[in-house]
Amino acid sequence: FQDSKADVIAKYTAEEARTLKAYGELPEATKINETDVYDDEADNCIDFQDVSSESEPEDESQEESD
Repeated sequence: FQDSKADVIAKYTAEEARTLKAYGELPEATKINETDVYDDEADNCIDFQDVSSESEPEDESQEESD
């Protein structure tokens, strides 16, 4: 590393990489994962799982003694 220079790391989707390659921003020899066809919006989802209340510890004995 050098004080006067910075390292920039970026992760591009396959579609972005293909666009950059088409504009000549990436070398022609650059290999792009052609099988990466996922939907970008799918990464913005949060999946919640059902959690049974039976799996949680019961603290009723402590609450009654207060």
